[in-house]
Amino acid sequence: MSSVRRADRVAREIQAELSRLSQRELKDPRVQDVTFTRVELSEDLREARVFFVPLGAIGATDRIGELEKGLRGATPFLQRKIGRNLRLRFTPRLSFRYDVGVDNLVGIHDLMQGLNQDRTGEAPAPPPGAEMDEARGEVEDSDGPA
Repeated sequence: MSSVRRADRVAREIQAELSRLSQRELKDPRVQDVTFTRVELSEDLREARVFFVPLGAIGATDRIGELEKGLRGATPFLQRKIGRNLRLRFTPRLSFRYDVGVDNLVGIHDLMQGLNQDRTGEAPAPPPGAEMDEARGEVEDSDGPA
Protein backbone atom coordinates (compact mmCIF):
# COMPACT_ATOMS: atom_id res chain seq x y z
CA MET A 1 0.00 0.00 0.00
CA SER A 2 2.80 2.40 0.83
CA SER A 3 4.42 1.68 -2.56
CA VAL A 4 1.29 2.98 -4.30
CA ARG A 5 1.42 6.21 -2.35
CA ARG A 6 5.14 6.50 -3.01
CA ALA A 7 4.59 6.03 -6.76
CA ASP A 8 1.93 8.76 -6.74
CA ARG A 9 4.15 11.11 -4.78
CA VAL A 10 7.16 10.48 -7.03
CA ALA A 11 4.96 10.92 -10.13
CA ARG A 12 3.82 14.34 -8.86
CA GLU A 13 7.43 15.32 -8.13
CA ILE A 14 8.52 14.23 -11.62
CA GLN A 15 5.68 16.22 -13.20
CA ALA A 16 6.63 19.35 -11.24
CA GLU A 17 10.32 18.93 -12.08
CA LEU A 18 9.59 18.43 -15.79
CA SER A 19 7.52 21.62 -15.80
CA ARG A 20 10.32 23.53 -14.12
CA LEU A 21 12.97 22.12 -16.46
CA SER A 22 10.93 22.85 -19.59
CA GLN A 23 10.43 26.46 -18.55
CA ARG A 24 13.92 27.24 -17.29
CA GLU A 25 16.53 24.89 -18.68
CA LEU A 26 15.44 23.48 -22.04
CA LYS A 27 16.72 25.57 -24.93
CA ASP A 28 14.97 23.69 -27.75
CA PRO A 29 12.27 25.99 -29.24
CA ARG A 30 10.15 22.94 -30.14
CA VAL A 31 9.66 22.21 -26.45
CA GLN A 32 8.38 25.65 -25.46
CA ASP A 33 4.79 26.12 -24.29
CA VAL A 34 4.10 22.57 -23.16
CA THR A 35 1.98 21.39 -20.25
CA PHE A 36 2.64 18.05 -18.61
CA THR A 37 -0.80 16.82 -17.62
CA ARG A 38 0.13 13.67 -15.68
CA VAL A 39 2.84 11.11 -15.06
CA GLU A 40 2.13 7.39 -14.70
CA LEU A 41 4.86 5.41 -12.96
CA SER A 42 5.33 1.67 -12.96
CA GLU A 43 5.16 0.01 -9.55
CA ASP A 44 8.93 -0.43 -9.44
CA LEU A 45 9.37 3.29 -10.33
CA ARG A 46 11.59 2.48 -13.33
CA GLU A 47 9.23 3.48 -16.16
CA ALA A 48 7.42 6.81 -16.40
CA ARG A 49 4.82 7.66 -19.03
CA VAL A 50 4.58 11.43 -19.24
CA PHE A 51 1.46 12.89 -20.85
CA PHE A 52 1.60 16.35 -22.39
CA VAL A 53 -0.43 18.90 -24.37
CA PRO A 54 0.80 21.97 -26.23
CA LEU A 55 -0.35 25.22 -24.65
CA GLY A 56 -2.98 26.94 -26.79
CA ALA A 57 -2.74 24.42 -29.62
CA ILE A 58 -4.88 21.48 -28.49
CA GLY A 59 -5.49 19.16 -31.42
CA ALA A 60 -2.90 20.87 -33.68
CA THR A 61 -1.24 17.74 -35.07
CA ASP A 62 1.75 19.56 -36.55
CA ARG A 63 2.54 21.20 -33.19
CA ILE A 64 2.07 17.89 -31.38
CA GLY A 65 4.54 16.19 -33.74
CA GLU A 66 7.11 18.93 -33.16
CA LEU A 67 6.71 18.62 -29.40
CA GLU A 68 7.10 14.83 -29.50
CA LYS A 69 10.32 15.11 -31.49
CA GLY A 70 11.68 17.81 -29.21
CA LEU A 71 10.80 15.86 -26.06
CA ARG A 72 12.35 12.68 -27.48
CA GLY A 73 15.55 14.60 -28.18
CA ALA A 74 15.56 16.11 -24.69
CA THR A 75 14.81 12.81 -22.91
CA PRO A 76 18.43 12.00 -21.89
CA PHE A 77 18.90 15.50 -20.47
CA LEU A 78 15.55 15.40 -18.63
CA GLN A 79 16.21 11.94 -17.18
CA ARG A 80 19.65 12.99 -15.95
CA LYS A 81 18.29 16.16 -14.32
CA ILE A 82 15.37 14.32 -12.70
CA GLY A 83 17.73 11.70 -11.28
CA ARG A 84 20.02 14.36 -9.81
CA ASN A 85 17.38 16.80 -8.59
CA LEU A 86 14.97 14.27 -7.06
CA ARG A 87 17.74 12.00 -5.71
CA LEU A 88 16.00 8.79 -6.71
CA ARG A 89 17.77 5.45 -6.37
CA PHE A 90 16.76 4.58 -9.94
CA THR A 91 15.97 7.24 -12.49
CA PRO A 92 12.79 6.26 -14.34
CA ARG A 93 12.99 5.88 -18.10
CA LEU A 94 10.77 8.63 -19.55
CA SER A 95 8.41 8.14 -22.47
CA PHE A 96 6.28 11.03 -23.71
CA ARG A 97 2.73 10.72 -25.05
CA TYR A 98 0.18 13.24 -26.22
CA ASP A 99 -2.76 13.39 -23.79
CA VAL A 100 -5.83 12.78 -25.98
CA GLY A 101 -8.02 13.06 -22.88
CA VAL A 102 -7.72 16.85 -23.05
CA ASP A 103 -9.02 16.83 -26.65
CA ASN A 104 -11.95 14.71 -25.47
CA LEU A 105 -12.71 17.15 -22.65
CA VAL A 106 -12.67 20.11 -25.02
CA GLY A 107 -15.00 18.27 -27.41
CA ILE A 108 -17.41 17.39 -24.61
CA HIS A 109 -17.35 20.98 -23.36
CA ASP A 110 -18.18 22.30 -26.84
CA LEU A 111 -20.97 19.75 -27.18
CA MET A 112 -22.44 20.73 -23.80
CA GLN A 113 -22.30 24.41 -24.73
CA GLY A 114 -24.26 23.66 -27.90
CA LEU A 115 -26.85 21.66 -25.96
CA ASN A 116 -27.25 24.44 -23.39
CA GLN A 117 -27.85 26.98 -26.15
CA ASP A 118 -30.44 24.69 -27.77
CA ARG A 119 -32.23 24.06 -24.47
CA THR A 120 -32.38 27.70 -23.36
CA GLY A 121 -33.45 28.84 -26.81
CA GLU A 122 -30.59 31.24 -27.13
CA ALA A 123 -29.43 31.81 -30.65
CA PRO A 124 -25.74 31.31 -31.28
CA ALA A 125 -23.69 34.48 -31.34
CA PRO A 126 -23.56 36.18 -34.75
CA PRO A 127 -20.32 35.84 -36.67
CA PRO A 128 -17.78 38.65 -36.31
CA GLY A 129 -18.57 41.60 -38.56
CA ALA A 130 -22.31 40.84 -38.62
CA GLU A 131 -24.92 43.16 -37.15
CA MET A 132 -28.22 42.09 -35.61
CA ASP A 133 -31.43 43.63 -37.03
CA GLU A 134 -33.45 43.84 -33.80
CA ALA A 135 -36.78 44.50 -35.51
CA ARG A 136 -36.68 41.42 -37.72
CA GLY A 137 -34.44 39.24 -35.49
CA GLU A 138 -32.12 38.56 -38.41
CA VAL A 139 -28.42 38.86 -38.81
CA GLU A 140 -27.19 41.24 -41.46
CA ASP A 141 -23.70 40.90 -42.86
CA SER A 142 -21.76 44.09 -43.42
CA ASP A 143 -22.12 43.43 -47.19
CA GLY A 144 -25.92 43.40 -47.07
CA PRO A 145 -28.93 41.43 -45.73
CA ALA A 146 -28.48 37.75 -44.93
